Amino acid sequence: MTRWMIGDIGVDRVNEIEGPLFPPAAMLPDFDPAVLEAHWEALVPRFYDPQSGCMIGTVQSYVIRAGGKIILIDTCCGNDKNRPHDPAFHQLSGPYVERLADVGVRPDEVDFVLCTHLHVDHVGWNTRLENGRWVPTFPRATYLFSRTELEFVQAAAKAGGPQDLFSMVYEDSVRPVIEARRSRLLTEDGPWLPGLDFEFSPGHTPGHVILRAHSRGETALFVGDVVQHPLQVYRPDWNSMHCAVPEQSRATRRRVLGDCADHGHLMFPAHFAAPYAVRVRRDQDNFALA
Repeated sequence: MTRWMIGDIGVDRVNEIEGPLFPPAAMLPDFDPAVLEAHWEALVPRFYDPQSGCMIGTVQSYVIRAGGKIILIDTCCGNDKNRPHDPAFHQLSGPYVERLADVGVRPDEVDFVLCTHLHVDHVGWNTRLENGRWVPTFPRATYLFSRTELEFVQAAAKAGGPQDLFSMVYEDSVRPVIEARRSRLLTEDGPWLPGLDFEFSPGHTPGHVILRAHSRGETALFVGDVVQHPLQVYRPDWNSMHCAVPEQSRATRRRVLGDCADHGHLMFPAHFAAPYAVRVRRDQDNFALA
């Protein structure tokens, strides 16, 4: 278990997958090995595994306790999901619910589920398989999606057909939540609950959203996939292969990193390995881990 306090706001991490995942060039098309070499001491062995030649990453959720509410940010890959496009996510059978219990949370205690975006590794545990049907894993929760994001995924699913990854993800992890009337659509930035604010952060996907938590003079940003690996801290113009709107993605990444660097905010990306949450600083025209 890993826990943080942001003033009076509690944060727990729930892990689904962790370890060497992808060679850098497979995730970051602009990857230059010289950048890795230049920042070797900061990145190895926590974020890069020389033996496998892969970046170390995670698929994880964050549990926030604020104002008497339990909020789950992103829901990983999920069990029993048909993902032939990616063997690492295909037909998993992992102890995610048990790990949620390890931080003191039962599925029926979750008040809100916030999906920063609707990619495969952020919505999987939105649902679970019961008697051959996909049902909301968190039966009392209100699931929060950005309207722009939902419309983007619905259009992609329709265009791609039933064997497309977007279609599979929508049908088993998003549509059942909507049909169960557990969803709410986000349409603008602004305060949500005491100490918690939504901020739209388009680029990685058109409707990506982040969460700002602030209490007693401390602030943390839960940034989803705005930054997917620490290499992008050192080179914020490096998009991942999954960034849908490239120039907007670069601009959003620089804005978020600049906010964290200039104000000392703690940054919680969705896929960083230990220590999972980081602080950053400016380094000439780029940034660095603080």
